[in-house]
Amino acid sequence: GWGPLRDVLSGASEMSFELPASVSEVVHAVAAAFPQAESWLLRDGALVPVVYRAGDRLTAADLVRAGDRLDLVVAVSGGSA
Repeated sequence: GWGPLRDVLSGASEMSFELPASVSEVVHAVAAAFPQAESWLLRDGALVPVVYRAGDRLTAADLVRAGDRLDLVVAVSGGSA
């Protein structure tokens, strides 16, 4: 499995956006397109996932440009010893 966020996004792995746009704008747009994913993407308007481009961690203000591939990593806790 690819994790709970991908499951909530119904397997969507590609989306189109007006670019350039900030990481924050892109994540907010994904949350708007997939309301069921909002709790995995935003908490009190702040980004939940850590976002990477080509292995580099991005901030909410970093710009996303055409052709960029982003990886959204959501920490999941739980389980028992």
